[in-house]
Amino acid sequence: MEDALDYAVAKAPAERILNGLPAYGYDWIAAGNGRQVFWNAIPGMLKQYGVTPRYDIGSNSLTFNYTATDGQQHTVWTENAQSITLKAGLVNAYGLGGTSVYALGMEDASFWKAVQAGLQK
Repeated sequence: MEDALDYAVAKAPAERILNGLPAYGYDWIAAGNGRQVFWNAIPGMLKQYGVTPRYDIGSNSLTFNYTATDGQQHTVWTENAQSITLKAGLVNAYGLGGTSVYALGMEDASFWKAVQAGLQK
């Protein structure tokens, strides 16, 4: 996200730019074969499959693997409160006009708490 923002602010005034925060992730079965998974569905998936996610420092995202009932291996990449707080914090760090979210209804109260924490940085 920072590489994209570095490019954007080099091309347009920062106050005219919004960064985008995802209220979703992707559940991948194989390269190029994934489906969107909503932020508010992640806790249920973790419980259902008994998995512990790990935080990937390089992408500032959450990831985990699980085996579905049909035996297929899945890899999920998504956001969590830490990553959303960091990404929302870029609004003030870059002097952006604000932020946007895709998409309303995919999130829950914990998402908004993370956004608010980031915007206060």
